[in-house]
Amino acid sequence: MFKNFKDVCIVAAGRSPLTAYKGPYYGMEASTLASETLTSTLSSFQINPNTIDEFYLGNIFQLNQGQNLAKQVLNKAQLPDRIVSHTVNKICSSGMFAITLGTMSIAQGYSDVVISGGVEIMSNAPYTYPRLLRMEGERSDSLIDDGLTDVFHKIHMGEVGERCADKYEITKEEMDEYSKKSYRKAQEAWAKGKFNKEVFPVKGRDGMVKMDYIKPNVQFEKLKPSFRENGKITPGNAPPISDGAAMIVLASREKAVEMNWPVLASVLSFGHYDQESIEFPTSPAFAIQKALKIANLNIDQVDFFEINEAFAAVGIVNQRLLKFDMEKLNPYGGAVAIGHPVGASGTRIIVTLINALFQENKNIGVAGICNGGGGGTALVIKKETH
Repeated sequence: MFKNFKDVCIVAAGRSPLTAYKGPYYGMEASTLASETLTSTLSSFQINPNTIDEFYLGNIFQLNQGQNLAKQVLNKAQLPDRIVSHTVNKICSSGMFAITLGTMSIAQGYSDVVISGGVEIMSNAPYTYPRLLRMEGERSDSLIDDGLTDVFHKIHMGEVGERCADKYEITKEEMDEYSKKSYRKAQEAWAKGKFNKEVFPVKGRDGMVKMDYIKPNVQFEKLKPSFRENGKITPGNAPPISDGAAMIVLASREKAVEMNWPVLASVLSFGHYDQESIEFPTSPAFAIQKALKIANLNIDQVDFFEINEAFAAVGIVNQRLLKFDMEKLNPYGGAVAIGHPVGASGTRIIVTLINALFQENKNIGVAGICNGGGGGTALVIKKETH
């Protein structure tokens, strides 16, 4: 059983614009944002909903969202009830973990077509009153507790980022320069229409949202440290809290041929890695190494790397560990500039990676993302020409 694995292809990829904390998606149900993004993606790539077997949806802040968010998304998108739905939480790796789960399902022959994606409206994360029968005592912020705190060391993710910068001797100046490039690349990508192929407009509170929110005129030198009195991490070199959704459609090669779907990319391999929780910023490098080994590729054969910028230090340290050309990293900017909607980011960077490979006429792409608790996930893809 499972001896002859099927080839897995990506036949559709799209995302919503990423927006600011308490921006145009604030108060919107995550199921609505995800369903609109999914509907646009399926329609744009002419994917017949009746062919879909499964749906894996990454999402972290599930409190007050009701049972099985993935099923709610399918229902709002008016997709068949027979589609098997799964809501998954692997912290920031959730959206990419959803892709690896879909890949395994197809490779093993269980499904032919799988949607994998992620959604997060961080703006909606509620306050709670833990361990109390009534609303008494101090309230707790689920955004901090469930997404941004190292549960083992009881410290903010930002403090973990500070320790990473200290350990690997990354200066604030390096992080600021890295972040300036991230902002510049993202702004230039929008100005040149590079994102138009991957971003689908979504109706927000005040009308259609068509672009990522990128903070204008960031004064890096004037920003105060966020986590330590004399720290290195500031609002300029860390990603903003943000909201967004991203979706891809996976299919077996046989099904793609049968349906006459153009193949965007093939999934060559994936990798997971875990270590002590305080070391999570470097986990993408080790997950990428595992994935490249499985794909029988070396670092020099990769054209683009998409590594989620949980902090500028994460991009810097993983590039140092892997020793690749910095110009290959996040060609259209990263999370520092456009945002990190945690449950969706793992899918978002795959959507952007596919787009960049096509726009820049490249072939091999690798994505990596870290997650709280010490983990990381990576994916290796190859663009396919039509």
